[in-house]
This record gives sequence, C-alpha cells and structure tokens, in this order.
Amino acid sequence: MTTSRIISAATGLPVTLTDVKTDLGIYHDEKDSTIATLLEASVSFAERFTGQIFRYPGETMVQTVADFSTVDLDYSPVTGVTAVTYYNGANQETTLPTGSYTVMNAQIPAQIEFSSTPVTYNRPDAVKIQYVAGYTTPQSVPADVRAAILLIVRHLYEASGNPVKQMPTAAEWILRNHKVH
Repeated sequence: MTTSRIISAATGLPVTLTDVKTDLGIYHDEKDSTIATLLEASVSFAERFTGQIFRYPGETMVQTVADFSTVDLDYSPVTGVTAVTYYNGANQETTLPTGSYTVMNAQIPAQIEFSSTPVTYNRPDAVKIQYVAGYTTPQSVPADVRAAILLIVRHLYEASGNPVKQMPTAAEWILRNHKVH
C-alpha cells in the first residue's frame, strides 16, 4: 500500500502534443484539447500501472512510515531526498540530519536506509520522507515507455465510442517491464 502523496506536481509530459498528432496523422488544431486530455490520461495510466513517475522535472512526494527501518519508496525513479523529519519521543517534529540516511536508487523501488535511528513517538506517521520522483527530461524517459503512451493515446482516440475495448496489449506488455511492485 502506498502512503506517498504529491506535494508539488511536475508539469512536463514525456510525449508532446505534436508527437501524438504526428503519430495519429492529424495536421490541424481542431482536436488539440481532446488529444491533450487523452495524453494526460495516458501518462497517468502508465504511472499508476508501473508505480513510476514519467513526468519531468519530477514530482515532490512525501511518504510517511512508522519507524526508521529500511523503506521502499513508493515511486521511482528517485532523483533525491529533500528532507526526513520525524516525531521524537516527546511527539515534536524534528529534522534528521542529511548524513543519517542513504538513498539506494540503483534498484527499483528505490530505498532509503537509515544509519541512525532516533527514538520516535508511537504513531503510524512517525517518520516523514520528502523526495523527488520522476525523470529530468522527456528524453530520459525510456523510449519504450514513450511508445506505450503513444499506443494508449491512439487506442483512446480511435476507440472513443467503444467503452468495452480494453487497453492495447502491446502497451501493457511494454509497461510491465517497468512495473515497480
């Protein structure tokens, strides 16, 4: 179960409106609003399906946990941890010094490991980790993920009158390779 929530959302998408229109063979502006909505929905679907953030320059997330055990961060890729705070034994919020933890983002999901474990107040949200998840540029998003997003947009655009039709199998298979959990 994820406990992360977005503090600051990224605005850049890994595929542009122009990319989608070229893929669809559309050379006018009449459907731009519809296509932009379908693009946003497709990126959101890919993110929920995989547990990764494909937007750039990344979204600032906060995840809460009960203690200082090693934590699997909910979303990947992680480009940095901006703060770790905790409720001390007196239930007062305190900041953990930067050198007191290590971010291990070579694997997915990324993990944070603590070298010091201060006493925390007994509560389910005793430790709060603020981190940035996502890609730094649209080009850094894997090409197969961008292709899957284009497949999903195409499917939504062409099958808009058929609610029974499912997501394209090719897109699902591509995204499975990037699934975090």
